[in-house]
Amino acid sequence: MKRLSAWILGSLLMTVVAGHGVRAEEDGKSVHIEVAFMSVPKGGDQAYLDVERIWRKFQIARREAGVVKDWMVFRVERVHGPSTDYQYAVLNFYDSWAQLNSPRTGEIWSKFFDKLTAAEQQQVLQTDKVRDMLRVNLWSLEATALPWQWSEDQVETGFTGNVGFMKSKAFGHLDLEKTVYQKLWAKAAAEGYVRGWHCWRQRYPSGKQAPYDLIAAVIQPEKKDRKPFPEGWWKEAVTELFPERAEKLMAETTAARDIPIRERWVPLMSTWLPSFASQSE
Repeated sequence: MKRLSAWILGSLLMTVVAGHGVRAEEDGKSVHIEVAFMSVPKGGDQAYLDVERIWRKFQIARREAGVVKDWMVFRVERVHGPSTDYQYAVLNFYDSWAQLNSPRTGEIWSKFFDKLTAAEQQQVLQTDKVRDMLRVNLWSLEATALPWQWSEDQVETGFTGNVGFMKSKAFGHLDLEKTVYQKLWAKAAAEGYVRGWHCWRQRYPSGKQAPYDLIAAVIQPEKKDRKPFPEGWWKEAVTELFPERAEKLMAETTAARDIPIRERWVPLMSTWLPSFASQSE
């Protein structure tokens, strides 16, 4: 399609980071996400989300073609750390390295674009005017409190993600998250205090200058369905599961990592759902 400009090709959220030093590991089922951080001008939220709703049709076509497993848009609120330059995050999910690195073609786009109304085509062509895509990161799932579920398997739709961006200070930090905190959050989920916990490793960008290495997301249900932790629950849980570490776990954790950034992520839409239950904090 002649109208498919270089600008459009550049604006598609394809695999822009997979080739940057990421080694293809065993091609079993896994979870990887490309995270695009979006900056929207003040007062421009509705215009931005209207455009994303049109892009959602394209992402559904990509999912149905097996190019991507899912796609989601989140509203992001910084609750701790330095001031932020983004207000939204757009996630592309992949279930294997093969899917992440599969060839991308313009065929899906061409069919999608031709089906849009003239007004929708004009909206899509204005994408860069309603938001700035500041950067794209690549995360890989390292641990979960409960077995991973894709969006189509989820029964409950309203949730909030409390996301902590962690900077490792010791070699054993990831092991601490996978062997200790995974079990603690699994217990919390089993007892109904949270819906889940995920630990992601940032694949790209990486290195000493990267502001964080691991990302932990605590998944909470809708506010009306939340069950608060009883006083003393964490101390009792650590003592029960790790009696030999109960007195030193806090010191171990402090020595292993910092959490310089904390955010609240609220889902707005996915390929499976045009909208999620509204959340108020």
